[in-house]
Amino acid sequence: MNPEKELTSSLETYMTETLLAPETGIASVDRFSEAPPGRRPQELLPGAESVIVFVLPVLRANLNLKRIMEQLQVFPDRVEAKPFGPGIGEWQRQTSSEVHNPRQHYYSHFYGRTCYETQNAEEERIAYQTALWLERKGYEALILSVASGATFFPPPSPPTYGSIFSFRHAAVAAGLGELGMNNIFMTAERGPRVRLGAVITTAPLQADPVTKENLCLGESCMVCVKECPAQAFGPPFNLYDLTIAGKTMRLARVDKAKCTNRTVICSGECHNLCPIGKTEKTSG
Repeated sequence: MNPEKELTSSLETYMTETLLAPETGIASVDRFSEAPPGRRPQELLPGAESVIVFVLPVLRANLNLKRIMEQLQVFPDRVEAKPFGPGIGEWQRQTSSEVHNPRQHYYSHFYGRTCYETQNAEEERIAYQTALWLERKGYEALILSVASGATFFPPPSPPTYGSIFSFRHAAVAAGLGELGMNNIFMTAERGPRVRLGAVITTAPLQADPVTKENLCLGESCMVCVKECPAQAFGPPFNLYDLTIAGKTMRLARVDKAKCTNRTVICSGECHNLCPIGKTEKTSG
């Protein structure tokens, strides 16, 4: 076994068996040649040769919780409550009120914690331990935080700036799947119901092949963009082609300002609606 292949095999074994990373992929830095300036791996880590990407599943049952809560109606969907607290006078209590949706409030809390923050904490653990393993082998390794979800809010900057490194694009380059019509990464097994982590390293690792399989149903479906609660894709829908490491995908252009508009709570609606990777419950 050549040194590159042996190092790659040892790393993958460590990540999957010791760190319990569900699925990993590796991309060489040359696959990021078309990335925007300032966001290429070797610019963020001089001497970088490889990008390690791993997938963390989002539990289907937690995404289904919104529908279950609506059926059970444990919480009402509308409550009119008068505000109270320090500094609010009696006249304000009598003349002003707010309408709340307790059902949406509780589900948004559950969704944020179990479908974002849980995976984010696990992503940071796996990435950090992977980076330490690589350092002990004599290589540099850079980990980057997720763009949003640490406190379930993105950094305080205009949405057009985005992150300094795209985990989604890296996952495509690492052969783990593709971007769906709504620009969200998906795998064959779980569709878009995943979160991602990545480590940039100077280690010379053996890259995985980019997946050739087409996962997204494209223009014959488009449920993710048509049912977007924030209408971040239109109508009208502006479709374009994006190529990453030789793989071309058909996407809908997104209005990032609408997508990050916190007055519209989507709670993963597109993740739930996407037919890719869904499995029916079976009894054994």
